Amino acid sequence: MPLTTPGVVVGAMRRRLQIIRLAIWLYRAYKQIQRLQSRGGDKAAIEGLYASAGRDIRETANRLCGAIVKAGQFLGLREELFPQSFTTELRQLQDNIPPAPFSDVRNTISEACEQPIERVFRQIDPIPIASGSIAQVHRAELMNGQVVAIKVLRPGIEHLVAVDLSTLHHVAHLAKRIPALRSRLDFVALHRTFATTLERELNMCAEAEHMERMRGTLGSDSRITIPQVFSAYTTTRVLVMDFVEGANIRDAAQLESEHINRYAVRDALLDAYLKQLLVTGFVHLDPHPGNLAVLSDGKLALLDFGMVAEYSAEERNAFRNLMQRLFFRDFNGVASILQDLGFLLPESDTGELVNSIRSAVQQFNGAVLRELLRLRGFRVEAKYMLLVRCLGMLKTALTILTPDETDWPGVLSEHALPALLNRMDASNARV
Repeated sequence: MPLTTPGVVVGAMRRRLQIIRLAIWLYRAYKQIQRLQSRGGDKAAIEGLYASAGRDIRETANRLCGAIVKAGQFLGLREELFPQSFTTELRQLQDNIPPAPFSDVRNTISEACEQPIERVFRQIDPIPIASGSIAQVHRAELMNGQVVAIKVLRPGIEHLVAVDLSTLHHVAHLAKRIPALRSRLDFVALHRTFATTLERELNMCAEAEHMERMRGTLGSDSRITIPQVFSAYTTTRVLVMDFVEGANIRDAAQLESEHINRYAVRDALLDAYLKQLLVTGFVHLDPHPGNLAVLSDGKLALLDFGMVAEYSAEERNAFRNLMQRLFFRDFNGVASILQDLGFLLPESDTGELVNSIRSAVQQFNGAVLRELLRLRGFRVEAKYMLLVRCLGMLKTALTILTPDETDWPGVLSEHALPALLNRMDASNARV
């Protein structure tokens, strides 16, 4: 089914009805799955229902665009809540939407410049280099020849997101009626977190501030680079920044041709996130491969700062204590800290949890981590859901960079020590 750009999507009322109709269908499918499971039904039939549900979400999201795309992508990462047949369908939901015509965004860019764009840009490529559900990015050249990237919100996206969030609010309350899901996740709180995150993504000025703040956090690390913002041409709907040209961390051939030390890049990425999590508490939450570019000189560029979070001194202290208990193999202590952070319900089986944590630490394996999150009585608080997602993506990125690494506990121990001692800058001496 062809994708539809926001400029021609259905009206708000019809849009609401489609999302609500989808939610009702999903609820009925879930009840059918419950009935089959209670009767010892055919596993293939149950998996087929889950796959059909994921496919319906994906097709609806592709058709409607807007916040529903982000919601679908988010569900696709929740492998601790849903079967693989469901999440596999949603992982095919790419944030790669056909762009709005350049003529539709040209005036927005001109308004940001407060003058005709011909006086600011020597040229702008009308075909974007990236196009997502919220914004699209165009390569451009300033009058002085400097190459920049223009990130501009899609026309009418604010209205679409407002409609979607309002509708998903009602869906979240519907989800509370499903006991098996309610026991694992507070969907109303998750919606609140999701809405806050999306509202930030709709504000290019906020993203520019995030970039400047992160530059202050990581500026002393010569291995990391963050695009410079051109504030004179940045508004709530347009962000102009340095154009970063680098290799995707998945592009092994290009990394090899440029003689990039993949272990050094991995170390830079790991140190950057340990400092954010354990020292400063200001965290870039979206480290998927598309937001990590390796420059020809080996530096790692962090991109797309629409999704960030800030954790209090008390939370950072809990994160540090958690890491220390892991190093000392004090898994009972780990369970206690997780309980303090709200991850464990009263009915949690502490013994089972301790054994699962031990296996997860020893293997650093995605399957083991998923099993840990699926344990009865283990629930990820909504306020930490995006952080859990972030850590999952970080683990994936680290593994992509050094797939042959066999001693992940040792790597983590070596790099976390400076952060635990609040001396992250010492790690730069390894460069």
